[in-house]
Amino acid sequence: MDVEQTSKLKVLCTDTLEGHENQVWRAIWRPDGEAILSCSGDKSIRLWAPINKSILAEKIHLSNAPISQTVDINPDSENNKTFTNYSEKWQCISSIEQAHKRAVRSICFQPITYESFASAGFDGCTNIWAKNYNKEYECFTTLEGHENEVKSVAWSPSGHLVATCGRDKSIWIWEVVGENDFECVSVLMEHTQDVKMLIWHPTEDILVSASYDDTVRIWKESEDDWYCSAILAGHKSTVWSIDFDPTGKFLVSCSDDLTAKIWTPKTTQKRSKALEFQSEPEWVCVCTIPSSFYKRSLYSVSWSKHFLKPLLIEKSEEKISLNHGYIATASGDNKMCVFAITSTHKKNKSDANSNKFNETNSIQKQSDSGRNEEDVSMENQDSEVNNVENYGILVDIDIDTEGSEKILMEDYTLQNVHFDLVHTISNAHGCFDVNSVAFNPNTKYANWLVSAGDDNNINIWYLQQ
Repeated sequence: MDVEQTSKLKVLCTDTLEGHENQVWRAIWRPDGEAILSCSGDKSIRLWAPINKSILAEKIHLSNAPISQTVDINPDSENNKTFTNYSEKWQCISSIEQAHKRAVRSICFQPITYESFASAGFDGCTNIWAKNYNKEYECFTTLEGHENEVKSVAWSPSGHLVATCGRDKSIWIWEVVGENDFECVSVLMEHTQDVKMLIWHPTEDILVSASYDDTVRIWKESEDDWYCSAILAGHKSTVWSIDFDPTGKFLVSCSDDLTAKIWTPKTTQKRSKALEFQSEPEWVCVCTIPSSFYKRSLYSVSWSKHFLKPLLIEKSEEKISLNHGYIATASGDNKMCVFAITSTHKKNKSDANSNKFNETNSIQKQSDSGRNEEDVSMENQDSEVNNVENYGILVDIDIDTEGSEKILMEDYTLQNVHFDLVHTISNAHGCFDVNSVAFNPNTKYANWLVSAGDDNNINIWYLQQ
């Protein structure tokens, strides 16, 4: 694998997990960040853990590593002395060899106890797994209903709901009604093509779907009835993957059109909870990472959990700047990219009337300028600012000011979202596609990533900042 360093950020492949006999579709972290679950075209599911979990808390130093290098992950390599203390420290602690009758496409943990997990297969089934009296994983429940391949399964943060989607263009929402009992409470059929991926909001039972119909949809429940609250249209081809930032106020999507997009609700003033379902906000694209970084489809995207709240990095009388951590992408050209994400928010004028968003004026400004977010040209392929001031967006989030005075975000309007390419790994899985990438969900271990590829392997990565 070829590593190209474009900043002080360095990335190390600390281990390669071997054992699957076919492409690894997905590898995910357990919610506590201390184990990895993987699924494969060989119909198996494997659970991996470090021999000593303390290695996850260690800081890896690569002070002697060159700025640009070809990484040899062989522990015996003369060029790999820096890596030997951290390689070969993971092991497969459980394996389910015939988890499905066909390839296993997706997996997710029960988010509260982590003791059970769900798997979705090309056999049209979703299986729920838990340990039996012999402490071996056993399938206790099978959720059936999809006409063919199930592409994704996601467990809600409350632990009460499971969502599945498939090639049949449908999304099924299941309610947990007992220890191993599930009841289908809704079938959503609004996508016009097969549904590729599902995720839940990090703190609320809000569902998001990505589809072959080029759209992303937001789903909510009102009075026991699920409905589509927003359609995110902007990609020009299949949307393969989606992920929220830790606050749930920003969403990133990646597509077959070779772009990644960041979205946020177009909130122009604080809304009371009583009005929450009466006036759904429109989601707008506030940043596009362009196709110039890739040659083939983007299959996976992950937003890091370095900050549960955006970190204040600059403040002046006119504006503030926030650090939102990193976004990692994985693509069909065997590449992984890491981008730093920041935003700038402009201080609202003291005049109370100027704090309100003027829709007509905004449209006129866009018309006069002849450009909008999609028209921003790339002056530098490694970084770009997407100016969205005309949207008048209020990002209602708490921010980490590291002990300084509290800042009320209602006093600021989103001006732009900025990405900066900080790291590229070519041939991350040799000459094979990279199918998934995921940051560790535990803030303590936020510098760790896991990727899965068509080379049948799982790679573990560490970011040294």
